[in-house]
Amino acid sequence: MMDLLSPKEVLERGFSYVNVRWKDRKLENNQVTFHANYGTSAGDLAEMGYDLCHTNIPEALLEHKEVSTSGFKAFLRAHFFLWTYPKNSELFAAHFGVSEKYCRGKYIWKWVRRIAAMKHNKIALDASIQSPNTEKFALTTDGVDFGAWEVKHATEPKDTGFFTYKHGRCGFKYLISLSVFHSKCAFLDGPFRGGENDLNMFRNELKAKIPEGKLVIVDRGFESGQDPTEKEILATPNPCDSKALA
Repeated sequence: MMDLLSPKEVLERGFSYVNVRWKDRKLENNQVTFHANYGTSAGDLAEMGYDLCHTNIPEALLEHKEVSTSGFKAFLRAHFFLWTYPKNSELFAAHFGVSEKYCRGKYIWKWVRRIAAMKHNKIALDASIQSPNTEKFALTTDGVDFGAWEVKHATEPKDTGFFTYKHGRCGFKYLISLSVFHSKCAFLDGPFRGGENDLNMFRNELKAKIPEGKLVIVDRGFESGQDPTEKEILATPNPCDSKALA
């Protein structure tokens, strides 16, 4: 059953699906190789598999037939797809030893959508950020650009506000925040138009969530146009910073 697999069992099955020989290697090397194939650790996938079996989110909850060996294999194929984004579905299918139809279209995307449906439970600011006794530097935040196809409309001209200079084409941006002292994505906001600046994205929602006394580490893209209240919560690069902080 998918919800009863330990991290060791996830690692073993994950390697068996992609024909990786792992038994004679150090655990540290196996963890690196597992991450290279699936984009995360076996422990994280074991926890995620359990959550998908027991979540109270209807869009994420697995059907009974999917809580099985074949369902778990499909779950790992979705992670392999998201991490490596293989362009050839036939090679992808041969890699996992399944029919080509299971490596494209609805058979992949239904699992991706279920994983994505968990985001509101998993990507959230920790309650400890409200405590005055926790770390002063709470988050590190930046805008991330993603290229996309041009958004077309039957009558309207193209919207140049979607242009992203990092990709030189149409795109979207997300504001992503990571916890400084914990391995966790703590906040995600978007999509915004590709031309949106980082400070405006910060003001959209995250600014109101930062309590007094806490700092968000950002780059110089957040400096232009700051108001006094933002200077109290945004820590931009400073030549006087210690080497450890820099």
